[in-house]
Order: sequence, then structure tokens, then C-alpha cells
Amino acid sequence: MFMVSTESGGKTVDVDFSKAMMPPNFPITKWDNKKLNSYHGRVSQYLHWSGGLDITVQSEKWFQRGVDLVGEVANYMWNGLTAGNTAVMNLERLEPEMLELWELFSTGEISLETAVLRAEILEPLLLARFNNR
Repeated sequence: MFMVSTESGGKTVDVDFSKAMMPPNFPITKWDNKKLNSYHGRVSQYLHWSGGLDITVQSEKWFQRGVDLVGEVANYMWNGLTAGNTAVMNLERLEPEMLELWELFSTGEISLETAVLRAEILEPLLLARFNNR
């Protein structure tokens, strides 16, 4: 399946492209990578803390901020994981025709709508190939 924005072979895989190639209403989580990076940095201070015990692990305020933040991050992750599908689009494993569509779309040579139309035209060929394996 095609899903999450990520890097693969130096190319960014677009979630909107992945969603467009799926059946209608197939739930895919579109992660906010900036938010994930921000969370990573903010939570790290509670996982890898240093400093005086009185201003970290022995501080009720420090502890409560950490609990609140970890709860916020956990809720964001849980909602994303349970509300939709998430995975990585492996460009190396795409059928050649789908890889070509991706490359044309990712370079701006065709629109998302054109990619979807071409994928629909290719679908019988790709299904026959899959069924004959």
C-alpha cells in the first residue's frame, strides 16, 4: 500500500497521491511531520533529562508538564494510528507503470487528477498481471 509522507531513495512520497490511488473513503492518516518533529524535541527533555533533581524529577511542576505533554503526544499518535492506515510507499516495489505515474506527478508533469485517470486505465492490466503471478 502507499501511505505516509517519507523519504525513499531521495524522493518524497506524497500522501495525497497515495490517497488518490486507494478506493474511495479508504482511511489514510496524513501525519504532520513538523508536529512530530516538535513533539520529538519536546518529549526528549523528559526522556533524557539532566540537571538538579529539585528542578526535574523531584519537581511537581516539571513532572506534571511532562505527564501533560506525553499525554498530548500519545493522544495524537493514537488517533492517527487508529483512525487511518499508515505505511511507507516503497518506490522500488511499485509496478513500472505506477512508478512512472508517481514520477510524472512528483515532478509536476501531470496533475493528481491525471494520475488517477491513468491509474484507472491501467487497473485491468495491473490486476491481470497480479492474478497471473
